[in-house]
Amino acid sequence: MTRHYRYECGTPQRFECPYCDLLKWAIKSDGTRPAEISINRRNGMYECPSCHNLYKWKKSMLAHLRHRCKQPPRFECSHCTMKNHQKTHIMRHLRVHHPHLKALFFDRKLGVYFRPR
Repeated sequence: MTRHYRYECGTPQRFECPYCDLLKWAIKSDGTRPAEISINRRNGMYECPSCHNLYKWKKSMLAHLRHRCKQPPRFECSHCTMKNHQKTHIMRHLRVHHPHLKALFFDRKLGVYFRPR
């Protein structure tokens, strides 16, 4: 509680969420607290507010919002049109569908080709 009084209580906002206007502990200039993301629970599951996918764990839903929701897949197969968000899925795809070709995939975030080990 001492840390809260010393560094947070009544001080202006220092951090913002890059995806929304969420400020957990900050108090607005009019003295009200900011609105938080509305997290809907349906049948004990967490629902993504953007695409309405359901997740058992809140942590999984938040990771989905950060890395996947409304973003193009990061990894691409260099031999066909297959794309995916996870590197392990591309590596498995290369092993199963292209065992006779050189294993190579493209990382769109870094803009380079990689060869799995």
